[in-house]
Amino acid sequence: MNKKSLLIVAAVILVVLAAALAWNFFGNQSGVSAGAEAVIRAAATGPNTDLFDMAAMLQISSANEEERAAAQEASEKQMENWQTAVGAYFAEGALEQFINNGYATGYLAQAAVGDQTLALKELTLVEKTDNHESVDFTYTIGEQEFQARAEFSLGSDGLISRAEFVAVS
Repeated sequence: MNKKSLLIVAAVILVVLAAALAWNFFGNQSGVSAGAEAVIRAAATGPNTDLFDMAAMLQISSANEEERAAAQEASEKQMENWQTAVGAYFAEGALEQFINNGYATGYLAQAAVGDQTLALKELTLVEKTDNHESVDFTYTIGEQEFQARAEFSLGSDGLISRAEFVAVS
């Protein structure tokens, strides 16, 4: 191989290497894991009657047997829908805890009660380790903008073992 061919090959290799580095840096700027993003997106985008059904909400004291049964059925369906949407990212029992603590449906409920649109605007990775991930996110309910932080504890298998949302402002 002559000098000119060697220089061309070296230049091509450098261009490919630079493109790969640029893709790695700019291609996934947020760095937020797929599981964290899917969970936040599910909880902060609505209306979504699959993941939050007003029929599942019921004041037990004023409900008759038929209303309780309907609410229970709606609640079970809602749980199934959450399982389908993001269950693959959670360790056993962790999704149920996330839903039962109100983190999963809190924003969806706020939007539904006010008959407003819930939209996720931005995700920003704060910290990521082998067993923890913190993500700040901006969302809107109607015209109002809010910021919150999602905290995820991860098991050794990489699945979410605990998830919670905390208001930032």
